[in-house]
Amino acid sequence: MSQQYVEGRVRLIGMLIATCGAATSVFLTLGVTFSGAPQIAAALRADQADLQWIGDVYPLVVAAILLPAGVLGDRLGRKKALVAGTAVLAAGMFLVARADSPGAMISALFFSALGAGVAFPATLATITVAVAPARRSTAVGIWAAAVPMGGMVGTLIGGVLITVTDTWRAGYVVLGVLAVVFALLAVVAVPETRDPVRQPLDPVGVVLSVVGIAALVLGVTEGPSHGWTDPGTLGRLALAAVALAAFVRWELSRSRPLLDLRLFREEGVAPAAVAIWAVFFGIYAMAFLSFQYLAFALEFSALRAALGLLPFGATMIPLAVLGPRLAARYGTRAVVAASLLAGAIGASLSGVLAVWHGYWGLAIGLAVLGAIGLGGGPVTEEITCRLPAAKQGVASAVNNLTRELGAVFGVAFTGTAFNIGYRHEISSALDPAADPLAALAQDSPAAGFAAAGQAGTEAPTYLTAVLDGVDTGWLAAMGTVAAFSALATVYFLARYPGRETVTTDDGVASGEVRDPRPTATAASG
Repeated sequence: MSQQYVEGRVRLIGMLIATCGAATSVFLTLGVTFSGAPQIAAALRADQADLQWIGDVYPLVVAAILLPAGVLGDRLGRKKALVAGTAVLAAGMFLVARADSPGAMISALFFSALGAGVAFPATLATITVAVAPARRSTAVGIWAAAVPMGGMVGTLIGGVLITVTDTWRAGYVVLGVLAVVFALLAVVAVPETRDPVRQPLDPVGVVLSVVGIAALVLGVTEGPSHGWTDPGTLGRLALAAVALAAFVRWELSRSRPLLDLRLFREEGVAPAAVAIWAVFFGIYAMAFLSFQYLAFALEFSALRAALGLLPFGATMIPLAVLGPRLAARYGTRAVVAASLLAGAIGASLSGVLAVWHGYWGLAIGLAVLGAIGLGGGPVTEEITCRLPAAKQGVASAVNNLTRELGAVFGVAFTGTAFNIGYRHEISSALDPAADPLAALAQDSPAAGFAAAGQAGTEAPTYLTAVLDGVDTGWLAAMGTVAAFSALATVYFLARYPGRETVTTDDGVASGEVRDPRPTATAASG
């Protein structure tokens, strides 16, 4: 069975807008939710536990269902999964905008996440199957640039709309409208692709993967706030370990598994997965903590803080698009290692220069850190090219799950590092054991500013301690990003194979690894 590629410039552009737009929409929700958290808390009378679930439920559900959703797209049709998932996401956004209680908002975000989780694997899978090899690298590079920008653009959209409309609900209405547009465009411009062989479902594998990943994400996200030694955190992580170990054993015993884990034994796949994880670890740790640093240390408004992240996007977007082309010319090993090294250097500069020189020092560091996006496209292709066209939903799900886990771990680990640094500085400058206000200040920077407001003549002492704590926490967090990026660089260089020039049937030299997907004939999509 020959695979038909999308032909025609207009049709190809329409397909890329639909798929990349839908992929970006998945992450736009995170940014809008983050930027509107203070207003949401006030309007819905949400306590800290409510806010925790409002922030956690969406990425938790998306990550948990990515793998079975990828299989579902392969089986039933990726266009169907993309259109239906994006439509559900749109409906969920409108429900979120109408929420009148924390419970209603959490339920609406859960519903939205079901749609996002179904649509997300279909976006990349459609590109890798429907775009001809000559254009595929560029298309994957555009997709790789669009995905990480979703969170930051969402933060900007949320900040602008809160400033202009004075309500957090407007951001979700705009996201709902955008999702409707992308769903309708997908109906017109995206071709249907699927696995021609209907593989049997693997319900045991689905249950084990969903339980294991959900428990892992929940345990990791709650670690910084509840404590890593909290019984609830340990219990969730233990459940994740048991479920994922059972998943591995079950999948290796099946002739037709949900996910063939032997894929990771192939040369280059495991290092590529680690590289994707490290790239999103750095991107989302930076976005999460930079926003807070700009607000607490530099007193930026939500809108100004979102705009303050533009130097990162200014380098990340073009380099992410160029990444696959540079990898074809200079080798995936060199390009990805350079991107990870840029992450380590950029994080180090962001930490030190922000403390020394304020925003403009941070801007320099963010611009360098943006080069971490250079490796996103090449490592995405490394994994997708290892599976045939019929299994691109699974390949996309593996890519996307690795991204999601990198983002979750990045926010959690750097959040923990920030808290340790901040609390150490507060305990050194004040006396939390004897002073209730100092104990309050130790909880968080926001609580620290509140404590300073109650300290009377001692307010300057408290403010100095809080600001010093924010700087110390920031340095600790950026040091964590730099350390993980450096370790990922070393691992990637040690495990990824060197450049191997491959010559295609027409005699043209291509990249390091021959694409094993079946040769396809071009036809109108």
